[in-house]
Amino acid sequence: FLCYYKRSGDLRFLQGAELALKNMAHGGIFDQIGGGFHRYSTDSHWLVPHFEKMLYDNALLVPTYAEAYQITKNEFYLKVIRETLDFILREMTDSTGGFYSALDADSEGEEGKFYVWSYDEIKTVLADQAEPFLSYYNVTPEGNFEGKNILHVTSGSDRVRHDSNIKNFDSYLEDSRKKLLLARSKRVRPLTDDKILTSWNGLAITAFCRGYQVTGEKRFLEAAIKCASFIRQELYRDGKLTHSYRDGKHSSGEFLEDYSFLIRGLIDLYESDIIGNNEEWILFAQELSDNAIRLFASEDGKFYLRPAGETDLLFRPKEERDGAIPAAASIMTGNLLKLNRITGEKEYFISAEKSSKSLSGQLKQYPAGFSSLTAALDYYFADKVEIVLTGKREKLTEMLSAVYRRYLPNRVVAFDKSGNSKLPLFEGRQSQDGQVRVFVCLNSVCKLPVKTVEDLESQLGEIQ
Repeated sequence: FLCYYKRSGDLRFLQGAELALKNMAHGGIFDQIGGGFHRYSTDSHWLVPHFEKMLYDNALLVPTYAEAYQITKNEFYLKVIRETLDFILREMTDSTGGFYSALDADSEGEEGKFYVWSYDEIKTVLADQAEPFLSYYNVTPEGNFEGKNILHVTSGSDRVRHDSNIKNFDSYLEDSRKKLLLARSKRVRPLTDDKILTSWNGLAITAFCRGYQVTGEKRFLEAAIKCASFIRQELYRDGKLTHSYRDGKHSSGEFLEDYSFLIRGLIDLYESDIIGNNEEWILFAQELSDNAIRLFASEDGKFYLRPAGETDLLFRPKEERDGAIPAAASIMTGNLLKLNRITGEKEYFISAEKSSKSLSGQLKQYPAGFSSLTAALDYYFADKVEIVLTGKREKLTEMLSAVYRRYLPNRVVAFDKSGNSKLPLFEGRQSQDGQVRVFVCLNSVCKLPVKTVEDLESQLGEIQ
C-alpha cells in the first residue's frame, strides 16, 4: 500500500495502511507495557491476541512502520519502532548477538497470564498516580479478558490526555509503564524458544538497520552488525549456511529462506553501516547469492526451497506464495535486482528476470498471494534511484540522515569512507580530498555532485 501510494499519489492506500498500523499499535496485539507485537489478533479490533511473540512478526513490522514515518513524519511510528526493537534487545537477544525465535503465549498454564492486569494490581503499583493511566489504557474492575485487562488505547484515550492536569503526559505514561514493567518482571515468565534461525535473524538485521536509519540510534545499528558478524563467523561453515543453531549445535541441510532473508539483511546493512567497513557486507551478500543461485535455481528460473539431490526428500519443494513470512523466492528475486545495481553483475539480473517470468502466471491468477514479488517487480520496472556518497565518515553521517529521512522505495544507497571501493557505482566519483561528495542518480544518469545537506535535500526533492 505504501509503495503504491508513492507511485500513484492515491491517498486511499496511505490511509488504509495508516489505519492498520495505528490500530495495531494501539490495540492489545501490541504489548503496551513491554513493547513488541504478539503473534496475531483473535478479533477484528486488534484487542485480544494470541499472546505468543515471534521474532519474524516483529522484524517484518518494523520496516513498515519506518516507511510510514518516512512518508508522514509522524513520530508515533518512531515510538513503536523503538519499543519493538528494545523488546527484542531486552528479551530475545543472545549473548552471541543472535536473536531467539519466540516467547510462549502461556505461563503457569494460562495463556496471556504474564501480560494481563487486574485493576487492583495497577492501582497497587502506581498508587495515587494510577487513575489517569487506568483511564488512558481502558482498564476496568471487570476487565476485558477473563476478568483481567489487556491494555489498549482508544479514541477516548485522547480525551483522558486532554483533560489531565499532568504537564507532560507522555513522560507520565512512560514512567508508569516502567514501574509496571518492573513489577511484571517478577512474574513467572513464558518460556523462550532460544534457537537461533538464520532466516529470521536475517529479517531482524533488516529491522534493526531500518530502525537505525529513521531514529539515528546507533545501538540499533550495532545490534545488526553484531548479529551479522555472529552469523558469518559461526553459522556460515565450510561454505554452507546453517538453518538452526542452539547451544553450539548446528542443524544440517541448507534452505533458500536462510539465504534470501540474510542477503536482504546484508544489503540493508551495507546501506547502513557507517561504523565499520560497509563493503564487507555486500561482498558477503554476493558470496551467498552465488551459492543460492547454484544451490536452489533451476534452468527455467524457479527457486526451490532445497538443493537438488537431497536424499531425505520425496520431491523437491518450492513455496512461491507469501504466507506468514514472505516467499523466499520473491525476496531472492528482489535481492538479485538490487545487487545488480550495486555490483554491476549481469548474472544477478538474468537470474532475477528468469525467476520473475517463471512466477508471472501465478501472479496474474492470484496477485494477493504475491505481494513480495509485486514489490520486486515494482523495483524492476520503476526508475532506479542511486545515491552515491564519498568522503570522511564524520561528514557522511549528516548526509546519510537526509537520505534515510525520505521514502524512496526503489533507491540504492552506496557510501565509501575509504576512497578505495572497486564497486562500479564509485567509478569516477571518489572524493580526492576527503570532502563529502554526493551523487544523486536516476537510471544511472547523475546530477552534479553536491557537498551540502541543503543541496542534497533539493536534489532528492526533485527526484521525489
